[in-house]
Order: sequence, then structure tokens, then C-alpha cells
Amino acid sequence: MWAQIRSYLIDAQDLPAWEMWADGKNWHGRWMPESGSPTGLLLADHPYEADWPNLEGRNSTPGEGATPGALTVTTTRYGGVSDWDRSDSKHLYTYMPSTALCTALNLNRTGEFQWGRGTQTLAESFAARGTGPDTVHVEAGLLGSALAASKQCLMWTILAAKETTMPHHRWPEDGAQVSRIYSASYAFDGINIRRLDANARTLLAGGGETNPARWSLPSTIPI
Repeated sequence: MWAQIRSYLIDAQDLPAWEMWADGKNWHGRWMPESGSPTGLLLADHPYEADWPNLEGRNSTPGEGATPGALTVTTTRYGGVSDWDRSDSKHLYTYMPSTALCTALNLNRTGEFQWGRGTQTLAESFAARGTGPDTVHVEAGLLGSALAASKQCLMWTILAAKETTMPHHRWPEDGAQVSRIYSASYAFDGINIRRLDANARTLLAGGGETNPARWSLPSTIPI
């Protein structure tokens, strides 16, 4: 069983259209825009120096037709950059807030894999310094007020899967069940986090799917 969560900034006025568009969407296949994986960039230059601000335009574009509005990827990746990197994390690979998200929240670098205002840390990548989920964490109050002020929403897509084949490393015959896929989306308007859609389906070897159903997830998430 595995799960991936991605997030995007969208215009609040477009949220009803996004909700209609997201209904029944299957995020399997990684066809939505993802974080870039830059190389040769120093951690100390993030988020506003060197080539960090130019990464947004290099992200992949949606592969299932036009989206109902503009969306901005909120994260980028860091993977070390030779022995000159002062973080001593040559083999580290983790998520960081994108320049676009730092701009929207008015964040600057406050420490190693920490961002905030002045000396106050308001966003952090915990997995960079210890065990934990490889995600970017942002203080909820800051995120809510910034979204409301900019008339934006944060939209998450959630993709999870459970393999249903036997662990004998043989591809099953056509028509056999391969994996159970779960897709969901949520939106945060600065006040509430609510579910836009949640669905599940079983993928079959050779193509096709079966057993469509709703994915039982909370309709709202308290902050």
C-alpha cells in the first residue's frame, strides 16, 4: 500500500469549476503537474536566488485535457549538489516549498529546510533532518490568512494503491485484477478543508477497470 499527496494553488473563484472537473477523476498515471527535480542549485539560494524562481515553468502539464483554471505547483525538490553544499546533504532528497508558495506566503529561509518571517519558522521539511513523511508542513494560521487575502485556495490530490497480484513476480493474465486504485481531492479556502471527490476502482491486466466505488473519506477535515 502506498499513497502520494500533491498540492496546488488555484483561484478561489474557480473552485466550483474545479470541483465539477475533479468529480470521478483518477489520478493514477502521474498525469497532473508535479514538483520539479532540479540539480546544481544551492540550498542557501532557495527560494528567490539563482534558478529556483524559474522552475515553475518546467513542471509537466496536465495530460487529460484542459483544466478549469490556472494552477501552481506548491513544492519543489532538493537532492543535494556536490561537496560545496553547506547542508552536508549530498544524498538527501526531499520536498521544499516552491518559490511561488514562498511568494504567496511571504516566506524567507530561516534555517536548514525551514522558512518563515524574521526569526519565526512557519514552514518546515521535517524529513530533511529526521524520520517522518516527506512533505512540506506549513503553519495553518499563516496558510489560511494568506489564502483568504490572495483569494486563492489550496487543492490537494491524493492517490493511493494496493497491489492485488500474488508476489511471485509474474504478470497476471489479461483481465486479472492488478491493483486497487484510490483517488481523492480536497480544497482549503482559508477557512475550511472539504472533500471535492473520492473514488476507487480496480485496474485489470491488459487494460480496463472494474468495481468502481466511492472512497470513504471525511467530507471535511478540522483544522
